[in-house]
Amino acid sequence: MKKILLFALLFQSVALLSQTKPSFVCSFFGTDVGSNVKNGTINSFASNTQAIQAVDRILFPTGLKRNFIIEESIEVANACAVNIGDKRYILYNKEFMKMVDNSTKTDWASISILAHEIGHHLNGHTLDNTGSRPNKELEADDFSGFVLYKLGASLQDAQKAISTLVSEEGSSTHPGKFARLTAIQKGWSRAASVNSTNTQPPPPVSTQVPMSNTTKLENNVEFKTNVKITLNKLFHRWDDRWSVDSYVDASNTISSIVNENGSYKVIGTFDVIRSLIFMKQRITVNYTSIISADSTTSFSVKSLCYQDASSGMQDCF
Repeated sequence: MKKILLFALLFQSVALLSQTKPSFVCSFFGTDVGSNVKNGTINSFASNTQAIQAVDRILFPTGLKRNFIIEESIEVANACAVNIGDKRYILYNKEFMKMVDNSTKTDWASISILAHEIGHHLNGHTLDNTGSRPNKELEADDFSGFVLYKLGASLQDAQKAISTLVSEEGSSTHPGKFARLTAIQKGWSRAASVNSTNTQPPPPVSTQVPMSNTTKLENNVEFKTNVKITLNKLFHRWDDRWSVDSYVDASNTISSIVNENGSYKVIGTFDVIRSLIFMKQRITVNYTSIISADSTTSFSVKSLCYQDASSGMQDCF
């Protein structure tokens, strides 16, 4: 009887210990977290009002209330989502967040990082105790892109942290830059297709901006974003016309939009992947497009021409 009781107490102690063991997604870029966090201890932390407000802003479009504890930690290299017992945390390194803002010159980058970590919690990634996996990171990036559109960010804003700070090469836990940029674009585009009006708290952003003497459509961020989405579809058609493997999603960069007698001349570049004998080459292609537009969402592509500077090949739709 004593042996049975001893075994039961031992089993209960092990069970309680396992409940305090954290299940966490390592940090945003795959670096490890501190030993205290690994052992389920939260100390030397402080809540930050700005971070809490940012998280509430991210959650607003989802209709969910905040049930995470938001805390600063010098033990976390950048940011991570972690479960300890029955509590869910989003931990971040304040100095890292300052570096992000300074490097990217925009607040959207740090907001996208917090959105990424929230995505881990909302997708249940911190429940299986297996840590980061490439598919989990892409799901969190997808969520980040989705919610940043809802907050009013352009696709470039939503991708700024990844495009500026993430390396081209992936790892066993985190995908490389291209895959993550693509995931953000998918989430952002899905939000755009579900609802063309951003849902940031007042004032709402209207997508219908009529042309007038006081509104320059060529300077409108929403117009530029919708033009990029439309041109992206045509770039994919370009794959079949030239000997390339694929158009590189999210590589479309618009350098200028100029109003020319009621039509809009769009100049930019995009990238494609072309296979060579022993390697694949990423090539930048110049393009010029003429757009006829009445508003940010009502427009048509009159022409779209490409020129591959490396080979001299050119074509028009």
